[in-house]
Amino acid sequence: MSIIKIKIFLDFGHGGSDSGAVSGALIEKAMNLITGLECKNILEQYDIEVMTSRDIDKTVSLAERVRMANEWGADYFISIHYNAGGGDRGEVIHSIYRNKGLALANSIAAAMKSLGQNTIKIYEKRGQDNKDYYYVIKNTRMDAVIVEGGFIDNAVDRQLFDTVDEQKAMGRTIAYGILNHLGIAIRQSNLQQNIQYGTVTATELNVRAGRGTNYDIWDTLKSGAKVELGELRDGWYLVYYNNGKASGYASAKYIKKD
Repeated sequence: MSIIKIKIFLDFGHGGSDSGAVSGALIEKAMNLITGLECKNILEQYDIEVMTSRDIDKTVSLAERVRMANEWGADYFISIHYNAGGGDRGEVIHSIYRNKGLALANSIAAAMKSLGQNTIKIYEKRGQDNKDYYYVIKNTRMDAVIVEGGFIDNAVDRQLFDTVDEQKAMGRTIAYGILNHLGIAIRQSNLQQNIQYGTVTATELNVRAGRGTNYDIWDTLKSGAKVELGELRDGWYLVYYNNGKASGYASAKYIKKD
């Protein structure tokens, strides 16, 4: 008998020409990608099917994000963001029609509190037509929520996610909230952070915007440089370097695991 898998669509907000919120060195589009890819990594370890709106820094319209999720037939749509505007809290927004979206929002918010976020606001928002205000919630055919990790322009709030490791922790926490909502027990091994590192073996190693030599070169790492290793796919690592302040994709052929 075949087992029907849960299908989760993860939307990593903004990207490409749309930077999202910016405060100092923090750029929302990059943070969303780091957080979202870590969330994806955890969910896939539990045999959940995951589709993402993007896995590199590129522009994707709201209509395209919705189309992808609807055509794929996702069970849930989770849009990952960080906020700006002087607040001091995390937020999870759900549909005015509630359904399972409200329960999912509550579960994600409860998990986020473990990171030390002082307040998590759970709410809905109506537009002038008295229907859902947010495009991705209004136009998806499945239960959808928007997760705001916190306010990057708040000096206190940003301390929770101003490094790559903290942004990845946010992604894991969102995944745990999703798993709790689905009634899936979280394995102890996932609660213990397992970071892998590598050393660059090439004389110079290009860090690119995507997995492949056709993508733009963002940076170049010298032989012996230490990197934190993210997801390995198609022979390319997602790497974090410069003490976690930068990230991109590099060929696995020229990185030796430590």
